[in-house]
Amino acid sequence: MRDPNGSILDQLEDFRGVILRSLAGLAVTVIPGFFAAPYCLEYMVKTVCPEGMKLHYFTPLEPFFVQLQMGLVLGIAAASWWIFWQLASFAAPGLYKHEKSALLKFSFAAAFLFISGAAFSFYVVLPMVMKFSYSFATNGLQPVIGVGDFLSMSSMLILGFAVSFQFPIVLVLLAKMGLVTPETLSKRRPVVITVIFIVAAFLTPPDVISQLAMALPAWLLFEISLWWIKCTVKTREKEDRTEEHLISADDAAKSSDEGTGSRSGARKRRKIRPL
Repeated sequence: MRDPNGSILDQLEDFRGVILRSLAGLAVTVIPGFFAAPYCLEYMVKTVCPEGMKLHYFTPLEPFFVQLQMGLVLGIAAASWWIFWQLASFAAPGLYKHEKSALLKFSFAAAFLFISGAAFSFYVVLPMVMKFSYSFATNGLQPVIGVGDFLSMSSMLILGFAVSFQFPIVLVLLAKMGLVTPETLSKRRPVVITVIFIVAAFLTPPDVISQLAMALPAWLLFEISLWWIKCTVKTREKEDRTEEHLISADDAAKSSDEGTGSRSGARKRRKIRPL
């Protein structure tokens, strides 16, 4: 186990080991991901594309590079738990018990939101985008979509939604660190919503459907996060008031005991005082 009180060189050496083990785990998962890529691509086409649609490639080696790219993405997804475990094992020795518990909770929440964002993009947004694209087709205008462009757009959308769904985690962490308050977020709601739409425009392809599909859930997540932070603050204030009340009662009891002890001592002293 890593010594949290070690020197900086020891820390860097341990972190180097984390990186090497993470890369080794990634290398193990990329190979099966490369061979599974064609089946995953076929599933993607059947799931998100209109019926009868076929992808095309325009250079001799484009299918190979697409399969390699998709195999790398699948490998990262499969090895993500191993990479996180290595990072957590590196950080855990320097944390207190309650900090380890909080890290575990936030990690599960971040993983759940990441998967939720990716799934929402794959099963809801991508079919909408492809259907919107095919709505422009006519007898004289037929779409010819390259496999590389399709995979790039799909990867950008899936990753963009997965990252945007981390918004609640960021807000809650900032609130716990005391950098933001519910009152500040409520007052700055118009600014936050504007930033959400701007970021959605950068993380999605240049079409209104994708931007709205990302911005609206992010807005909803912001409102949920704001409600969560308000509830957390109220609970914390209630606990603080309860703790202060208990401390005050304990101090009063101690003062009463000290006063009682002094009066008893005085009575005893009066009893033994000679006449």
